[in-house]
Amino acid sequence: MTPAQPATQIPAFDRRAFLQRFGLVFSFLLLILALSLLSERFLTSANLINILRQATINGIISVGMTLVILTGGIDLSVGSVLALSVTIGASLMKQG
Repeated sequence: MTPAQPATQIPAFDRRAFLQRFGLVFSFLLLILALSLLSERFLTSANLINILRQATINGIISVGMTLVILTGGIDLSVGSVLALSVTIGASLMKQG
């Protein structure tokens, strides 16, 4: 006869590990909920489009930086190049 196998125990819920893993997501959702309750303009399509437009530049730069890092060259001068490009572009637009 074989001895009875012990029953498998269900691991206890670890609140700390859960919060470390999903705490930022819950904080973000709570912030969205609070802001949507405080302002009637927060969850409008115009505001969401405005947020996406503002985040586009950071997204393009992050894709470029990802490609640079993946190829093995780490370039930390991206912010400086962006500032120089914006300055030159603004001065050219001002001159016509």
